[in-house]
Amino acid sequence: MLMQSFAFNQERRALHCHTGDRFIPRRCRLNTDNFLYTQALSEALQEEDILKQDICNIYVEEYGRLLQSALNLSHAHARLLTFCCSSPPEEKAPKEVYQWPIRCRRRPLIKQPHHLLDLPNFRSNFFLNLLDWGPSNYLAASLHNSVYLYATGEDTTELTTIANGYYSAVKWDSIGEKLVIGTNNSAIQVWNTRNRNLLAETTCNCADSLVSKCLINALAWHPSDTKFVSACSNGTLLLIPLSSFQLRSEQTSILRAHEGQICSLRCSQDGRFLASSGEDSAVRLWLWPSLTPGMEIINFGDPVRAMAWHPWKPSYLVIGSSISGSISLWNVNKYTQEAHHTLGSSAFVCSLEWSPVTGELVAGIWISEPAEDEQEPLGRSVLVVLKTLNKVVDRMECYAGQIFYLLWSPDGRQIATAGSDEALRIWYFLGPSSTREKDIRRFLKPLMPASFRMLPCIKKRNQNRSSYTQKVNKSNLSSFMEEMHYSINYNSFGCIIR
Repeated sequence: MLMQSFAFNQERRALHCHTGDRFIPRRCRLNTDNFLYTQALSEALQEEDILKQDICNIYVEEYGRLLQSALNLSHAHARLLTFCCSSPPEEKAPKEVYQWPIRCRRRPLIKQPHHLLDLPNFRSNFFLNLLDWGPSNYLAASLHNSVYLYATGEDTTELTTIANGYYSAVKWDSIGEKLVIGTNNSAIQVWNTRNRNLLAETTCNCADSLVSKCLINALAWHPSDTKFVSACSNGTLLLIPLSSFQLRSEQTSILRAHEGQICSLRCSQDGRFLASSGEDSAVRLWLWPSLTPGMEIINFGDPVRAMAWHPWKPSYLVIGSSISGSISLWNVNKYTQEAHHTLGSSAFVCSLEWSPVTGELVAGIWISEPAEDEQEPLGRSVLVVLKTLNKVVDRMECYAGQIFYLLWSPDGRQIATAGSDEALRIWYFLGPSSTREKDIRRFLKPLMPASFRMLPCIKKRNQNRSSYTQKVNKSNLSSFMEEMHYSINYNSFGCIIR
C-alpha cells in the first residue's frame, strides 16, 4: 500500500512538472549562460549608432549563423524561465530585413586608396559642384578659372579658361562626350570634349530681371541627353533644350524655385523626377520635362546638399541633413518616408551616393570633436557603407576635411572622394581584385529585394488642392505615425511634407 502511494505521488509530481503552472515559472530548465549570451548578442546587433558599430563583429555573427545552419544546430533560445520542464520550442533564426534592393558584400573589401591627386586652387564650397566623373572615364575638375580633364594613365589636359571669374559647376552627359559648365557670371557653356570646341553658350534668365549676376551652382542632364537644367545662387531653375539652346522662348525658367541658393540637382534614373535642394532647408521634386511642381519635403532645419536616387528603384530618394546629421529614405511615388536614422549631435552628413553595382549606400560623414585649451574644434571624416540606414558593412577612416564629393567610375567598381583638403582619392570599392567579374560574384550576396517598410506618415488634405497632384491611397494611413513630425499638405506647389 505504501509503495503504491509513493508511485502515485511520483507520477503526479512528474505530470505536474511537465504541465507546469500558468503563473509560476519552473526553474528546472533555467539556463543563465544561454540567456546572457543571447541578450548580449541582440544588444550588439541592435547598436543604432553607425559610427560606433564594429564591422568585424557583424561578419563574425554572420559566420556563426552560417555555421549553425550548416551543422543543423538549433537556434539559441532567449527565454530565461519557462512554465514547464519540457524543452521550449526551437526558435527560427531571425531573418535579415532590407530597406531597398541590394547585393550586400560578404565581408569588408575597401582597403587604401590607389590614386591620390592634388587639386590646387580647389574651392571647397558647400554650394558648388566642381567635380564629375563621366562615362568616358574622364574626370572633369574646375580649379579656379580653368576646367581640366584627367583619365588614368593619361596626362591632364586643360579644356577651357575664363579671364574674369571662375567656373562654378560641371556635369557630363550620359555618353561622356558633352560637358556643360557654369560660371560665376551667369554664363552656361556646352563643350564637345572630343573636339575640344564650344558648342553653345547662354546665360541664366535671372540675370535679365536682377541687377547683379548669379552664380551657377548645379547642373543636371536628362537621361535622354536632349536637355539639361541649371540652378543658380538666386534660386532659379532653367530648363534648356539642346535643339534650341539660345532661344529664350524654348527655355523654361522657374524664378524663386528656392529661397536662397540651390546647391544640388539630381535626376531620377527613369527621367521622371528632378530633385533640387538648397539653402532654404527644402527638397523639391519637379516632373520632367515641364518642371511641374510635384512634391516638397521641408522637415529639415538646415541646408541640404546630400541626396541621391536609387539606381534600381527610381522612386527611392535618400536625403541627408547636413547639420542635424539625419538620413531619411523616401518613396516619392507614395509620398512616404520608408526609413529614418539620426546620427549623433556631432555628426554632419556631407554626401550620399548609391553603388550602381551593389545597391549599397555610401555616406560621407564629418565628425566634429571638441578641442582642448578652447581652441578651434577638431574633426575627422569617415566613409561608411550601409546595407540599411542603421547597419554598417564597411568603413573607410579618412582624412581631415569634409567630403563633399563621391564620384563613381563608369563601371561602378571605383569611387573617388574629394573635399576641403584639396586632394582627390580613388578607391577600389569592391577591393583590389574587383577587376575580375568572378571575384565580384564571390564577394557579394545574391540580390535581395526590399523587405521592410515603415508606416507612412499622416496625410492631410487641403481645399486648395492642385489639379495635377496625384491622389493618395487612404488605406496606407495609420495613427501610429502621429509620433512622427511629418505631415503632407496640398497647396499651389503640389504635395508638401512638413
